[in-house]
Amino acid sequence: GNQEIPGPTKQAFAQLALNNIQAQIAETPRDARMYLLGGNFINTVGQYDMAQPLLEKGHMLSPMKQSAILELVQNYFNTGKMGEAAALLKESYESEPNHPQIRLAYAMALTILGQEAEARVMFNDDPTIFNTEQMAQLYASLKRYDRAIAIYKALIVKDSSNVDLRSKLAQIQYQAGMKTQAIQTLRDIAKDRPELKDQIEAAIKSVQ
Repeated sequence: GNQEIPGPTKQAFAQLALNNIQAQIAETPRDARMYLLGGNFINTVGQYDMAQPLLEKGHMLSPMKQSAILELVQNYFNTGKMGEAAALLKESYESEPNHPQIRLAYAMALTILGQEAEARVMFNDDPTIFNTEQMAQLYASLKRYDRAIAIYKALIVKDSSNVDLRSKLAQIQYQAGMKTQAIQTLRDIAKDRPELKDQIEAAIKSVQ
């Protein structure tokens, strides 16, 4: 993601990594770690279709590894395979029902599939799932801006000095067409953090 590094240099490093991933897999074809490390890297550079078979193979070789499940689930999210993600998370949740990341990811998958009510019953409306920034971002992506805004406002009450939360609230207000509210949120940040005044003014001009 470093914008200062030239594209050809990035591509050369990526190709070097890909070549060595394939070479290591050929040498140790039953080692789950290489599939998972390789799939994770390829996921990170946004080549989700290429990463998927590696992550699936890694999961097959190490089916109980929760970090591998979550990486494959993220891949399924990015490729629109929500049914596969939910099925994998259901299985994982049933084997380890108290794993916080699995619980959150499963609730998110069910929400995307239109089964939020069932998820809220399953997880007893747990605020560590449903009142989180991750869930707020999910609601925003689904254009359910009222839910996203309500969560961000509640998070800000608990952590009023957090500029990142307040900036994200302004961004979602803007996405929802609430330009006046977005500008007010930005002005409130500038009032509390005068050292950010120039950046805030630029953001307000963008909104206007």
